[in-house]
Amino acid sequence: MAARLSASCALLGIAVVLYPVFAAPAVVTLALAGCAMAALALGLITSRWLGAGIAAGLALFNYALALLFGARQPDIYAPALAVAGWLVLELFDLAVMARRQQGRIDNEVLDAQWRRLITTSGAAGLAAVAVLLAGIFFQASSALLPAAAIAAAATVVTGVVLTRWAVN
Repeated sequence: MAARLSASCALLGIAVVLYPVFAAPAVVTLALAGCAMAALALGLITSRWLGAGIAAGLALFNYALALLFGARQPDIYAPALAVAGWLVLELFDLAVMARRQQGRIDNEVLDAQWRRLITTSGAAGLAAVAVLLAGIFFQASSALLPAAAIAAAATVVTGVVLTRWAVN
């Protein structure tokens, strides 16, 4: 089980880390993507969060550079990338938990983790799409920008509350 979770985490991590390279190809983004992949691999090999944290930070910085030097329009794949990045960290957590317990995880604990993973990723995806849509629709009108920010924050809060309710 630990090997499958590690492989899933690594493959999804590669996709998340390489997306900015395709969004805005540059030498800097490719070098940062390589460093992020190496940090994620190191974290998976050693079962330590330091590698995953460094990989997440580098991937986020790399994506920010790609947005800064890329096109001036909103990235329509940002919600999917946000949820995929979160899933990488959740899969990393499950892989570390499975490795530390020698592959034996209680079925009830695993089922609870999967339920939390599915409901939270669904809520996060909906919230991310709502934030993106608010940014697209209210980008031109500066008077409506505070209303869009409040609506986006309310969507995120609603997603968190519904997820906590579904999990508990």
